[in-house]
Amino acid sequence: MPVGLDPAVELNAYRVVQEAVSNAVRHAPKAVVQVAVRVIGAELRLTVVNGPARAEVPTAPGSGHGMIGMRERMALVDGTFHAGSTADGGYLVEAAIPLSEEAGR
Repeated sequence: MPVGLDPAVELNAYRVVQEAVSNAVRHAPKAVVQVAVRVIGAELRLTVVNGPARAEVPTAPGSGHGMIGMRERMALVDGTFHAGSTADGGYLVEAAIPLSEEAGR
């Protein structure tokens, strides 16, 4: 993670990545998961993508609040959020958080 960012940006970015990875582990057992955290221009961009499950997916009751929580976290920092299935049966989570001129520099 880039250093020197606003603590609210750091915390919300961390929590979105944490939730996306947890969802991948829960819903796509043994899938390959890739995480990227980058500063591009004036944004902190987060990408978590997993392939399809490579083991039987257990039925796990869930509240379904993970996606809602990630969207809310991005709204708190004026960020954007997108999540959805990939063509190969995996899942992609992308988020972007605007940074101030001096953030991360």
